[in-house]
Amino acid sequence: MGMFLSDRTIARLAADGMIAPFKRVQQRDGTVSKGLSCAGYDLTLGSQFAMFADTRAGEELNPLSPPAADAYSWTESAAFRLPPGSFALAYAVERISMPDDVLGFVMDKSSLARLGLSVQNTLIEPGWSGQITIELFNMAPRPILLTPGMGIAQLCFAYLDEAPELPYGRRSVPKYQLQEGVTTAR
Repeated sequence: MGMFLSDRTIARLAADGMIAPFKRVQQRDGTVSKGLSCAGYDLTLGSQFAMFADTRAGEELNPLSPPAADAYSWTESAAFRLPPGSFALAYAVERISMPDDVLGFVMDKSSLARLGLSVQNTLIEPGWSGQITIELFNMAPRPILLTPGMGIAQLCFAYLDEAPELPYGRRSVPKYQLQEGVTTAR
């Protein structure tokens, strides 16, 4: 496995365009922290949320033909309550542009995980660019209040042993390249 990156290296790569906007100092302004930490970057929650609108019991979701965007209930909000046992999509405000030799790992923030909020851990491939869609699940017995502008997930980075032969953005069909806001399954 490659070497995980420190705050110094992340800051250098951010100056070259890897993260924008970039908060050089981790901010704790009455919300969950966001910005640069010693070994990662705390992503900022955006204001758009999507949850499945239809509750057709027994009807399966097929990854080979994902539901259209109209299968979701969309909310633009200053506060979003995620009910117990519910799944929602959100997004990180920052625009990420991964260098060809760096892999990103989206992970839970411990302060939110301790409340029962699970962020579905995701890899951000070398060469990918866009806003990260965050998949959220409330495992708690009570609703969780999510406020745009708060920290929502941690993004950690690692150098690869060498750049891949075909980074994400140069594939023939990079289906999530340059995504903006919440992006449903394609």
